[in-house]
Formats: sequence, structure tokens, C-alpha cells
Amino acid sequence: MFNSFLIQVKSPNRARATQRVGWHSNSFVMPDDCFGVGRRDTLLLQSVTAHEHFFRRSGTLASWQQNVACYASGNKRHCLGPAQTE
Repeated sequence: MFNSFLIQVKSPNRARATQRVGWHSNSFVMPDDCFGVGRRDTLLLQSVTAHEHFFRRSGTLASWQQNVACYASGNKRHCLGPAQTE
């Protein structure tokens, strides 16, 4: 009965669930946030077990740009690593 109700509900808001942290198309899913450009749907991390994550912000964007990103400019191999850490 509940499934029938859900099928009939029309909502402009959509969400997609994923079971892992990381890249999904143009979005990067974290345990408590999602980053991406041009997302049509919200991406949510949905896991069978709850677990603490150890993702923490360290430093500033300006510091990262000055000390990491500047060395990747024009170098395809150096662009790959920092792109995976954003």
C-alpha cells in the first residue's frame, strides 16, 4: 500500500542514493555532503551500516591553490592526483 502511494506522488524534487563515497558522474559524494556542478538530482550516501567517517577539512582553498594546484598547471599527470583529492 505504501509503495502504491509513493508511485503516485509527483514531486519536483528528486534524490538518488549511492552506496559508496566518491565520484558519481560530475558529483562527489561524501558521507554528509555532495559537491558537484549541474546536478539535476540530489545524491545521498545510503549505507546498510552507519559508520563514523574521518573526512575533515584541513587548511584553506587559498593554501591548497598556492601549495598544490600551482604545480599542476599545464601538466596532465599532475592534474590527475589533485583532481581526485578535491
